[in-house]
Amino acid sequence: MMSKVPPQIGRRSDAAKQRILDAAQEVFAEKGYEAATIRQIAERASIHASMITRYFETKDQLFALACETRLNFPDLSRFKKAEIGDRLSEKFVSLWEGDEANGQLQALFRASVSKEDARKKVVNIFERQVCAAIKTIKGIDHAEQRAGLISSFLLGIAYSRYIARIPAVESLATSELCARIAPMLQFIIDRRDF
Repeated sequence: MMSKVPPQIGRRSDAAKQRILDAAQEVFAEKGYEAATIRQIAERASIHASMITRYFETKDQLFALACETRLNFPDLSRFKKAEIGDRLSEKFVSLWEGDEANGQLQALFRASVSKEDARKKVVNIFERQVCAAIKTIKGIDHAEQRAGLISSFLLGIAYSRYIARIPAVESLATSELCARIAPMLQFIIDRRDF
């Protein structure tokens, strides 16, 4: 007969796993995959490093779980086509520095330059989430090409603002950033000669 794990132990281990994942997101976002260490993540989570290997086995497995990214795009078919640039710019800012920011995108973006698995995750996000969201826009054609350009433009902004920290881009207030990128996104959505 198997003995059951007491509920309080299960809750404690779930809480520890979540602390580790939260710490991993922060450390991967700050340092990138290569420079982040299990020891740094353990210190940030206030646990012993052996607990990370107990729950996640390897740094790769921890990274994969810490950077599981859902963009949660709104249903763009509900908006007028002329509003899409604004909605996309607001979503972008929310994911990187607003209510939805949690370090996953920063960590994944930094790692995608040198880690093939991370690069594949970025491609997967594009194929399954960004492109799918753009396809829901009423009357849209060439959705994949438009989604690719939107992704490329926004990743360029993300690199400039959050990684390279180019002063002219980093210094923009959130509202200014939204206002500056929305017309470019709208241009990509509206352009007819694709």
